[in-house]
Amino acid sequence: MTLTRQSILKWLTRLRSRALGHSIKVTAQFNPAQNKAVRVEDEDTADVPKGIQGHQEWVYLWRKSNQASQGGSRKEKESINCRTLTAYGGVPVEDKKVMYIEDNIIKYVSVVRFLNSLGIKSVERAGNAENGIEKIEQAHLSGKDYDLLILDMHYDFYGTDDRNAGEKTMNILREKGIDIPVVFCSSQNWKIPGAAGNIFFHEQRNWESEARELFKMIFEKS
Repeated sequence: MTLTRQSILKWLTRLRSRALGHSIKVTAQFNPAQNKAVRVEDEDTADVPKGIQGHQEWVYLWRKSNQASQGGSRKEKESINCRTLTAYGGVPVEDKKVMYIEDNIIKYVSVVRFLNSLGIKSVERAGNAENGIEKIEQAHLSGKDYDLLILDMHYDFYGTDDRNAGEKTMNILREKGIDIPVVFCSSQNWKIPGAAGNIFFHEQRNWESEARELFKMIFEKS
């Protein structure tokens, strides 16, 4: 059987459509020397958070996670009640903008899916302190501050793997006069002075209930 660019693309389209359970568009760059498509890009990513668009393995994980939730698990049923929450402090939840600095994509997917269940759709991701602080500064200078900053504690801090990166990031922003609510989301139950709260994240814990009450309190004050 002779492989052609068209046949490879058709095969990839069928394979990913079956895996993800919906129609997708696939493009590829065909390498004649290897006689195969060397790059595949899913263009149909309107249903996934902006922070993972362009990353095929993350898009796939996000969609598989959503598929798994359709079975009516306890966590999903609990989050359904939040879908009717249209506003905190008079501001529609869907208009809230969140920055999330997180280098663990599994954790990121879980937290963003939870935020989406609350009606919060605008969640931007940064994988390290430098990138996150830059985006937050740009938003601040343009007069469009984020409504909430979620921080992991352990990630890259200007080239160094730092276990206190989250707290250092918050302190830098405070020194720059950027005072937006900060929530730490970590596998340890931190109590950081100056933070709005902490999400003690663990897949085996009912962290969503705690997070729901915390976000409600924060947004009611805003």
